[in-house]
Amino acid sequence: MRWALTLSALAHLLLAMGVGLSVDEAHYALYAYHLDWSYFDHPPLVGWLQWPAVALGGSDMALRIVPLACACASAWLLWFITQQWFIRQGQGHDGQTAAQGVLWLWLCAPMVHLLALALVPDTLLMPIVLALLHFTLRLTQHQTTPVANNACPWRDWCAVGVCLGLAGLTKYTAILLVPGFVMALTLSQGWRWLRGPGPWLAACIAVVLISPILWWNHSHEWISFAYQLGHAGGREEWQAKRVLGFVLVQLLVLGPLSWWALVAGWRGMPQTEQRWPVWVALGLALPVLLLTMALSGRGSALPHWTSWSWVLLLPVAGWAWLEAWPRHRVWWRFALVLQMLACLALGVGLLAGRPANPFADVQGWQAAAQRATQVAQAQGLRTLTVVNWSLASRLAWYARPMPVVVAQSHQDQFDLWFGQFKAGDDALWVDWSVKPYPAPLSQAGQAGFAHCDPIEQHISQRWGHVFATFDFHICRDWRPQP
Repeated sequence: MRWALTLSALAHLLLAMGVGLSVDEAHYALYAYHLDWSYFDHPPLVGWLQWPAVALGGSDMALRIVPLACACASAWLLWFITQQWFIRQGQGHDGQTAAQGVLWLWLCAPMVHLLALALVPDTLLMPIVLALLHFTLRLTQHQTTPVANNACPWRDWCAVGVCLGLAGLTKYTAILLVPGFVMALTLSQGWRWLRGPGPWLAACIAVVLISPILWWNHSHEWISFAYQLGHAGGREEWQAKRVLGFVLVQLLVLGPLSWWALVAGWRGMPQTEQRWPVWVALGLALPVLLLTMALSGRGSALPHWTSWSWVLLLPVAGWAWLEAWPRHRVWWRFALVLQMLACLALGVGLLAGRPANPFADVQGWQAAAQRATQVAQAQGLRTLTVVNWSLASRLAWYARPMPVVVAQSHQDQFDLWFGQFKAGDDALWVDWSVKPYPAPLSQAGQAGFAHCDPIEQHISQRWGHVFATFDFHICRDWRPQP
């Protein structure tokens, strides 16, 4: 197992040197560059943790250190928690074998490798929620003794408060961990656990940790909460077929074998009173899983949003590994090899530079942004622009400190960083061939420039293959909407 984890870490280091930043990676790197107490669309922890790398130059390699560290921490916690589960079941001799099986399932999930390469809030949440699961299990392990009177819960209560606070600093949906935690303590202790000072200490620690978010939102008219509520509502009519499609994507990106192992592990688990750790994991994981499924019906959910819920449940698969591995070893190996090949294909796809490559959007942005900056400065322009916010993050990151204004802005983080155009402003418009847009011209009463004239085309290629072009246009005389 150690050799597989080591090879995986080395492969990630190689990918980190050969792959440019994704949209989200660049966006959160800009969080660190424009350091603040919080941000429009997410809490601040993902940016705070990238600040040292940005302060030291912000190379792509340096920005990949935190996600790789999170993946290593998640692997160790999965190993430790799985072993502890089996020790509590009186099967300590099987714990190492089960933990090894759980890590194989984790290592063969394609989504794990994406999150270990690119830092997004869900990357941080995987080790945070596993730590929360561990300390929650410690608090609930004495089912007949009130937690408030236990001799050694203080460190556990403080750790729970830190975990909940860090989760809140990472992603707003982490608030759904709270009802799962309350349910776990209530089922094991009754409501008497609320009588002691421990839970209130944990709550105070969590509130103190998330206070920067509250203060920032109070200063910005609570725009983050309004945005999240609007995003949760979605813009499309709910359809069951979208939920089905989302489930199929989950099977692929997290590994069909792991989902089967979860079901088989649940069925193969001993039917004893010691089954309560699984209910704790379910209580922490299910609220987010159900919410994400509901959001997927409106097309407003992304596949990696469930990753930290999935990793909470993964230790359950240890029982499936113990039961099925000896009897179906050939089938297990075949399924694991298939998932490994999928992960390998993902890595090759990220490095490849062919035009039809679905991962081509991670290539070419650095050179294009630097060239756009040179052209803008030569033309006396002080601003770059794109039409959609999703194109702004990598351009703004690689062209920093050149401002990048989103021409068709509907209030986003870039408005807070760079503002909006004023009447008469000029800019260099960058149009990307992978996701082209019409010129941001003023017409039919809409805001835009009076005219945009092409000036240069930058060609991005890799290994002799052209896979994208960046067209530069000089846009003059911004006209606000009447």
